[in-house]
Amino acid sequence: YQRRVHGLLLAGTEAGEVGLFSTQKKSLITTVRVCGGGIRSMVVNQTNTNNNKSSNNNIQQGAAFQYARFGNASERSASILIGGGDGSFVTYNIRDCNEPVLDERNRQMLDGEVTSITLNKFNNSMMAVTTYGYIYKSKTSSDKFEISYESPLASVTSIRFHPLLNDRFATTSEDSFIRVWDSSSYRIISKSGGIGGGQTRSISKAYGGQAVGASTGNNNSYQNGVKAKGMAGAGPHRDFCVPTCVSYIGNMEILITGWTDGSIRSFDATNGEFLWSKDQAHRSSISNLIVAPNMKFFITGGDEGEIRVWEMKTRELVSELKEQKGRITGLKIFADSSHLVSSSKDKSVILWDLLKERRASIYEQKMGSINSLDLFNNQTNFVTTGYEKKVSIWDLRQTNPVSSTNYCNMGSEACGTVVSLSHNNKFLVTGGNDQVVRLWDTNTLTELQKGIGHSGTVHDVVFSPDDKQIVSVGSESCVFVWNVYEDLE
Repeated sequence: YQRRVHGLLLAGTEAGEVGLFSTQKKSLITTVRVCGGGIRSMVVNQTNTNNNKSSNNNIQQGAAFQYARFGNASERSASILIGGGDGSFVTYNIRDCNEPVLDERNRQMLDGEVTSITLNKFNNSMMAVTTYGYIYKSKTSSDKFEISYESPLASVTSIRFHPLLNDRFATTSEDSFIRVWDSSSYRIISKSGGIGGGQTRSISKAYGGQAVGASTGNNNSYQNGVKAKGMAGAGPHRDFCVPTCVSYIGNMEILITGWTDGSIRSFDATNGEFLWSKDQAHRSSISNLIVAPNMKFFITGGDEGEIRVWEMKTRELVSELKEQKGRITGLKIFADSSHLVSSSKDKSVILWDLLKERRASIYEQKMGSINSLDLFNNQTNFVTTGYEKKVSIWDLRQTNPVSSTNYCNMGSEACGTVVSLSHNNKFLVTGGNDQVVRLWDTNTLTELQKGIGHSGTVHDVVFSPDDKQIVSVGSESCVFVWNVYEDLE
């Protein structure tokens, strides 16, 4: 990194040093050891030590100090804001005099490498971005940073809205965290997990609050950091388990999550506190999870096609349904909590009688696996999408789809990866490996709108409880919030 300051040149190195050069004499004046991990960002903030003013008339656009037009040379100074690869954010003062020196004024440690720093046009507020997905904000006069926004570090795999709150939803991500979001402010309310990310984080932590001590079923304690390898770089490690699916328990602020190690873990959605775990609930990864409407049990589906029913109170296994041979891609329970439909990568959809613990009927797609399923309110029809490259509506009384349409243009290799119905069943929304979110009319299967924004495969997409917003997540670590306007009706 290089920055010019009225005849001076600042240069940052991978060794974490900043060199101060004279551009007139073409010589090195001094070097300062700033941080470890290299200099990742550097910004010059102009100031005037004589009258402590800087107006738009005095400072023209640009970060270089040579544009300042006030005071004598000895009265001019600048603050150098430096971000390091070890998370250091350091502020130095430099005076434009005959023998300039760098004086350290403030030092803070942020989470992740500080890759970018920016000032507002008045130079009284600044923001810093780190490789942990944090956007920090601070007044230049205080130098005390607060987290303003946060982004997942890895692929986001699932979403669930709170049943009663239109602005509250939870996501799971391959960086090992479950995040609860407020869609009205786009901020995180709580964050849980951290078991498998390989980062120095607590297993459960209220956003911006104190770390919450917890222990998993194997009695390994996690306090002020996970029991895992130390962080090496910005991204998460995949040596440990990550969450794959999430569901609220009825209207309560409690989350149940499925993980790649086959365990089920529960967290408090308001503060991220770890509540309980059911270790080795599946032999392999849990791919899907749903809570029964009567809240007496919940059901999990696994990568090997197994479906397991668990009693809510005791968390003991009640029954196992094993007919499908591929990964379970969808689970929907009827309102009476007595029947279940499940979709699988083996191209089948099965209607289960949960009271008799057996299959009631089976529906098979001719080509390509089924990637996602949703159930209509009438509990007679369901919709699927998958590698057949179609969106299909089925009737439980018939073996073949009653209507279907191409997911996209003929000849395209794109297919739907997820489908979800609006709560009033007027619309359905799909996401695919073509990185597009599509809104459809359920009666005609006519495509109404395309949502362009994702740069990776869309992994999940859902409507808010009032059907006025859609949230989609993808492999590029992004969470998108889309508005659904009334004129579409």
